[in-house]
Amino acid sequence: MSTEATAGGAAVRLFVAVFLVVAACGATPPQTPDETPTSPQGEAPPASAGHSLVYANHAGMVVLVNAGLGGMTSPAASTPTRIWGWTGTAWRLLDSSGPPVRNLGGVAYDSRRNVLVLFGGSYDATHIYGDTWEWSGSWRQVAGDGPEARDHTQMAYDADRGRIVLFGGSGTNPNVAFRETWEFDGTRWQRAATSGPAGRVHHALQYDAQARRTVMYGGFVPGSAALGETWTWNGTTWEQASSGPARSHLRMAFHGRLGSLLAFGGFPGTDLNLLARQGEQWTSLTSASGPGARYLTDAAYDPQRQRLVLFGGGDPGGSTLFADTWEFD
Repeated sequence: MSTEATAGGAAVRLFVAVFLVVAACGATPPQTPDETPTSPQGEAPPASAGHSLVYANHAGMVVLVNAGLGGMTSPAASTPTRIWGWTGTAWRLLDSSGPPVRNLGGVAYDSRRNVLVLFGGSYDATHIYGDTWEWSGSWRQVAGDGPEARDHTQMAYDADRGRIVLFGGSGTNPNVAFRETWEFDGTRWQRAATSGPAGRVHHALQYDAQARRTVMYGGFVPGSAALGETWTWNGTTWEQASSGPARSHLRMAFHGRLGSLLAFGGFPGTDLNLLARQGEQWTSLTSASGPGARYLTDAAYDPQRQRLVLFGGGDPGGSTLFADTWEFD
């Protein structure tokens, strides 16, 4: 919700972030007499960090990819990727026959073709992937050359240009980060730029539908401190925009109802640190209540229900991983 005031003739909007916790510890919420569980007990997403959420048009819901990694224990490397869907009250297992499980890869949803696209990611230091997969109810691997195998990368779908944009990440040498920009048109990958921002990891990348640009924020160059840089990609070149607070291990999502790109989570932070990008400025949203501090969480906006859905992440103060689900209206 928001209130408006006028200062010096300009409208100033103060947003108050109000979150609702709708599922904790991966458990299915209590059902009313008219409801039945949408996922058998034990099939709710496990606690994780480094997973991805996107809104899938063809499924009509927010979907979660590659939960269950990022902690001290992991499933076997051969475990298939699973996809869960959020009904608004509970998680439902939609698919359990994907490629080998991985996290910290690039995930974006191509709304023109109605497919989820997954690139790269890793299971551990000996399992770093460079494959491209699509899911639209079933999985298929996309043939052809593309970016070098990598994890810690990010992807976003440019809805105006019909292209998925990928930037950054690292490969077999974790001390070197890629600075190439790649684009995927649904048929083939193309290297679109080799200049612009410094190569980095643990950044956030998302398409800003209001600015009609892909926006990158934060992250860090291996061996250096967290960055507060903001860059925008117009399809040809990168341009540096106004900086925000230094942040790494964060994520972003575009909130359609607010018309703003939101950044959340990461290091450093004592709470969720929700930021809104309005124009070219980052503005802190006052938190009335909501998730505590966490890194490598993720969220996606549900345009049908007009809510941002957030799941999981890691506790910056320890080794705990979360399996809770929150909504921001």
